[in-house]
Amino acid sequence: MRKLAIGLTLFIALTSTQTMAFVKDELVDNTKLAQPHQLDDFSRTQLVNRYMLSEHSDVAYHNIIRAVVRDLGSDNSKRVNIIWSDKKSQKNAARIRNFLMKKGIESKSIKLVRSQNKKTVYPLYIEVTKIASKKTRCLIDTAEDMMSWDGINPCATKSNHRIQLKY
Repeated sequence: MRKLAIGLTLFIALTSTQTMAFVKDELVDNTKLAQPHQLDDFSRTQLVNRYMLSEHSDVAYHNIIRAVVRDLGSDNSKRVNIIWSDKKSQKNAARIRNFLMKKGIESKSIKLVRSQNKKTVYPLYIEVTKIASKKTRCLIDTAEDMMSWDGINPCATKSNHRIQLKY
């Protein structure tokens, strides 16, 4: 019994000292690590365009469908969320989804979602999301800035009285 108590005491003492050494050495005190600011992924953000439908009329549906198709263009990376609130808007959301699929938009990039709010202002609205580059604040260019080119931080420059993007 005495050997068991001594062995158990030694085991607990060794385990606790190893744990304390691990905590002091391996875990960081500062969890606010430096965020990257020169990466290509850091200069990108998610942009959302929302199109609201205020009434259930054929003209309003035609206008909202045309606006969504124009916004989508030929970019396959954009996602469409059709958010509905009542039964009538659910049927119309399915109609809009079918129309967009006939226009060549993949069905996996279109989602029908019920609104989380019980009393919504708009019966139906459509969100078109895309990953795009963030807007950057352009500093005044000097001769030294023109000598080096940074592809990660694009900035608009004025040349020959028109705006050109440096990429």
